[in-house]
Amino acid sequence: MSPPLPDLTIYRYDQAQLEAQFEAFAKAAECSGADKLKCLRELDSESVQEANLITVHPAEYGTFIYGPAIDNSLIIDLPGVLLQKGKFHRNIEIIVGHNRSLH
Repeated sequence: MSPPLPDLTIYRYDQAQLEAQFEAFAKAAECSGADKLKCLRELDSESVQEANLITVHPAEYGTFIYGPAIDNSLIIDLPGVLLQKGKFHRNIEIIVGHNRSLH
């Protein structure tokens, strides 16, 4: 039998912080005005990567600058909460992610 899951509901969620992160990213990408999201969507990948480096670089090692934003549509709750409630796909055998070395 698997051990019980730890309390995953303690992970941070701060809407004001998410908004500030979005504004900082838009500024780093030189997107301003009424429709920053439209501007960001039109950027090439190199510009998005540069804005990401500008906003992520000051973060303390081992911390996460970005996290999920609950929109009650695509993201209905924090991932840890959904995991605790058993609301995840159980028929996925492997999930793979890739990160590019920044050094």
